Amino acid sequence: MNNTDLSTLLTKYGLTTAEVPGTDGGAILAVNAGARVLRLTGKSGHDFLWMHGALKEGDLPQQLGLKGWLNLGGDRTWIAPEADLFIRDLSDPWNTYEMPVSFDPGKYEISRDGSTVRMTSTFDVTNYRLASQATLSLEKVITVVSSPFHGSDDAADLLSAEYIGYDQTTTLTLLSGIEPGVRFGAWHLAQLTPPGEMLVALTDMPKLHTYFGDRNSGQTRVDGRLLRFAVDSTELRKIGVKADFVTGRIGYLKELDDGSVTLIVRNAHINPSAQYVDTPWDDLDDTGYAVQCFSADAASGGFAEMEYHTPGIGDGTGTVSITDRSQLWAFRADSQAIHRIAKRLLGA
Repeated sequence: MNNTDLSTLLTKYGLTTAEVPGTDGGAILAVNAGARVLRLTGKSGHDFLWMHGALKEGDLPQQLGLKGWLNLGGDRTWIAPEADLFIRDLSDPWNTYEMPVSFDPGKYEISRDGSTVRMTSTFDVTNYRLASQATLSLEKVITVVSSPFHGSDDAADLLSAEYIGYDQTTTLTLLSGIEPGVRFGAWHLAQLTPPGEMLVALTDMPKLHTYFGDRNSGQTRVDGRLLRFAVDSTELRKIGVKADFVTGRIGYLKELDDGSVTLIVRNAHINPSAQYVDTPWDDLDDTGYAVQCFSADAASGGFAEMEYHTPGIGDGTGTVSITDRSQLWAFRADSQAIHRIAKRLLGA
């Protein structure tokens, strides 16, 4: 389905889209549901992000495991901490997990100005653990961005790879008063198509936290300064890495049926001096997680998620507003070129 037909379909369900062309061809399609970049399409027509199969068939997807949530796919923005905002009863998390529809799909206003898309919303959230409510505003600005190699003297072969990318700036603001223990952060989740392998650039050997899944399955390993997280949709798994162990570069490597290889790289600013407020479900005092890798099994939709968090706002953070900026770069080429790109951007 092309973007025009997809936008028409989404409009029938009350959603609004905006499309901008990439710097080297292709297009970026945003939708106001969850402040998403829904589709990232290279000049060849290849979709770099996972999108629900029902959309490709001309229908709106049914919910996948979460009450009231339509999992469209793409690169979306949620609000952390998950344990406080998504789970009504931490003693029974899997049966009381509920998507806060105030921010996904939410009621975002979306507009386009040239090569920039802006999405904004003000919404209320409930902290179930502390029985409190707060009002937040989120602004997300997407702008097309040139290849990270555009100024290099030795990158002719790297510039020949198919490329599309965007710059993302988000501002999260707490509009209601600060309450004891209540903190928030923006949480960015790019959904990707398996099979593939997540590559997290490290500063040191990390102590990983396994949120769920088999920590001894062999699907997660550290190779030098690179954390490798294999995704094949056979197991529901999630791991987290703290801010002082990551550089801010996260990649996703995937081989295609035609023999070409794709690499998606998120370039995030991670600040170990800041407070990262998301926690594991079983240890609410264990903060500091800036990067997470998630693999959904087939029953949950069969996708991967490259996730990162912004520093927190609210009680004890010293601020009620945070502006975060990152880039997402997507490449497609032969394996040799992708190897060079991965080495240049991820250090391994």
